[in-house]
Amino acid sequence: MKQLLILSLPFVLAGCFNMPKKEELDKVKEELQKLTQNRDFIYTDSRDSFAVQLVSTEKLEDPEADNVAVTFSKGFSSYSGTFQDHLKSGSWLYNSKIKNINTINWFPFSIDRLGILTNLPENGKFDSLDVKSERYGLYVKEDSLLVLFHADTLTAMVKRRPYEDLITDQLQNKGYKLAKSENKLLQDSQNVISVTALTFQKDKEELYCKVAYAVMQQGYLAFATQFSEKNMTEGLQLFDGILTNMFFKEHRFYYPYKKRNKTGAEEAAK
Repeated sequence: MKQLLILSLPFVLAGCFNMPKKEELDKVKEELQKLTQNRDFIYTDSRDSFAVQLVSTEKLEDPEADNVAVTFSKGFSSYSGTFQDHLKSGSWLYNSKIKNINTINWFPFSIDRLGILTNLPENGKFDSLDVKSERYGLYVKEDSLLVLFHADTLTAMVKRRPYEDLITDQLQNKGYKLAKSENKLLQDSQNVISVTALTFQKDKEELYCKVAYAVMQQGYLAFATQFSEKNMTEGLQLFDGILTNMFFKEHRFYYPYKKRNKTGAEEAAK
């Protein structure tokens, strides 16, 4: 892909510790000049906001353009990969403050009976819980990581309990006690999403859940991730990977991008 040519120059310089020929350098520079680096967007997930960098052969107004390399970065933390049809596609690299680097292979998954489309790691399994709920299980570090999906198409006038209350009831019935709960709201032009982080304890064991739900025009959509402390990093990455790329009845649950306010110097440089 042309957007990856930006990596060519360091590899050429490093190869065999020999200085490349002038015509090779000129060719790389010519290709680099064709690339446009778009930094017009800010990306916000459940934990933080990141600068968005798109590298392509043309000016892009869609931060999820197909097959274009994208990086979300803040300080020493970054996520990078590509999208296909507004879902994460293939291998994504997650670099958290240099010390914690891992990859997730994302693939599109559709839960047709619930009208849900999202991206998930390829090697998990689904099972139905009831007519409105589905569970996705993933084996990580000799432990399971769960995602629960819940959806209905009832009107917004129907009163529902917050999804985190239902999760809490389920775990308390299994002997867990709620030790901590933190809630925040995310909002785009269409929906207000409630996001809650829960910590449960049972004897010396701690179990973590992160929950999101919204009442949309199409109905009600909720999901939750459940993970142990040793899978904290993967559990949080999975949650945000779903949160920012999920559709219900062909409508987006949460759109994580906003246009960045440019500085005076940037405007003057146009």
